[in-house]
Amino acid sequence: MPKPYPQDHPRADLLRIKGGIQARWPEPVPAAINGPRFVAHCAKRLDACGDVHRWLVTNL
Repeated sequence: MPKPYPQDHPRADLLRIKGGIQARWPEPVPAAINGPRFVAHCAKRLDACGDVHRWLVTNL
């Protein structure tokens, strides 16, 4: 069990995953990765992961 979590943590099985937990969806990356359009592109995708992030923070 990774520190600082106790050995009997209720989500120990998830905390032991060495590769991490990922949320992905396949889609093409915009051609231009500099400038405000790309920032908006990334912000929209990060916002879509908000519920997963909140669950992880609350439960792990």
